[in-house]
Amino acid sequence: MRGFALPFLLGTLLAAGAGPTLAQPVQVAAPAASTETPFRQTFEADARARLRVWSDEISDFNSRADAAGTTTDNAAGAELNTAWADTKVEEEKLEVAGADTWEQARATYDHAAQHFQTTLDRARAAL
Repeated sequence: MRGFALPFLLGTLLAAGAGPTLAQPVQVAAPAASTETPFRQTFEADARARLRVWSDEISDFNSRADAAGTTTDNAAGAELNTAWADTKVEEEKLEVAGADTWEQARATYDHAAQHFQTTLDRARAAL
C-alpha cells in the first residue's frame, strides 16, 4: 500500500497546481565553449613562469651592477626597461586573448620575449 500512496499523492499535488516547478522541465544552459586548449594552458603557464624568472634575473642584475659600482648606460638601461615593460604587456594580452586572436597574441609575445632576452643578455655582457 505504501508504494501506491507516494505516486498518488504527488500526482494529486501536481494536478492541483501545488508543484509547478516540478511539472516543468528544467533547462540547463550548455557550458560555454572553452577557448583553453592544453597547449594554450601550458604555454601561458610557461610564460608566467618565465616572467617570474626574468623578474628575479633583473633584480639580480641590478644588485650585481650596484655591487660592482657600475650601471648600464642610459640607452641600454632604457632599452632594457622598455623591453621588460613590452614583454609584460604582451603576456597580459596573451592571457585575455580570445580563441580567434590567441595565435597572433602568442606570436607577438614570443617576439617581445625574444627581444627582452637579447636585451638582457647585452646588458649582462656590458656589466
